[in-house]
Amino acid sequence: MRNKVVLEMYYASGMRRAELAVFDVDTVKDLVRVRNGKGRKDRIVPIAKRTSEMMTRYLNTIRPKLSSIASGDTLFLNERSTPFTPRQLSSLVRKYVTYAGERRKGACNLYRHTAATQMLENGADIRIIQEQLGHADISTTQVYTHVTNKQLVETYQRHHPAALNGK
Repeated sequence: MRNKVVLEMYYASGMRRAELAVFDVDTVKDLVRVRNGKGRKDRIVPIAKRTSEMMTRYLNTIRPKLSSIASGDTLFLNERSTPFTPRQLSSLVRKYVTYAGERRKGACNLYRHTAATQMLENGADIRIIQEQLGHADISTTQVYTHVTNKQLVETYQRHHPAALNGK
C-alpha cells in the first residue's frame, strides 16, 4: 500500500524525488504543500481525489505500523521506520517501472514527465503546468511540448481549411 501511494503521489502531483520527503497533504481539500522545493520555494499543488483517499488509508493504517520515534513527521517511511533516502525512493520506483517493461533511466522523473505531458495533451495551459511542477522558467516546462507535436499535426489535418481543401 505504501509503495502504491508513493507512485500515485509522484504521478498525481508531478513532484520531484526530493520533494516527496518534504510535503504536507490536505486530504480534505485534495492539496499538497511542497516545502522547500527546488530553489527553496514552497508551492501548493492539487492532487486527485483518489490520491487523497489512498493517502488517507496509508496514514490511518500503514504509517502507524511503520512509525517510531525516529520517524519524525515524514509521511513516507522505509522498513526501518526512518524517512526514505533519495536513493531508496529511486530504487523503489525503478522496481515498478521495470516491472512495467520500461527501460529508460530516471524512474521518479518518468512519473513527473508523464503527469506534465498528459496534462498538456488534455488541454492544460503550459503556465499552469509550470506552476504545478515548480519551474521558475517557462522554457523548462516547454521541454514537454515536443511530445504533443503528433497531436498538433493530427489536429491541423482535421481542422485547418488548407489541409481540408487538399482532400
